[in-house]
Amino acid sequence: MFGHSDCSIRDHFEAAVVLHYRVKLTLKNSLNICGVAINLRADENKNECLEVLTSRGIELVEIDQIRLAEVTTENARFRNIPINKP
Repeated sequence: MFGHSDCSIRDHFEAAVVLHYRVKLTLKNSLNICGVAINLRADENKNECLEVLTSRGIELVEIDQIRLAEVTTENARFRNIPINKP
């Protein structure tokens, strides 16, 4: 789960889910995942994850594995989700 200092990250992901924003996620392993943010939830290991509806179906992405998160929806209230983790 998110720590106290990660509230801004969680708030941005929650807004992306509520507003059905399209996101482009760049993972630490350099893979990209593009789709609509649909839910925040924990996986079976209790890691905080973002569910993304992609062309391949629903993908569960562990937040700690995201290096860069961009919002690609036109006229979105924000363009980037601040990920400050190495």
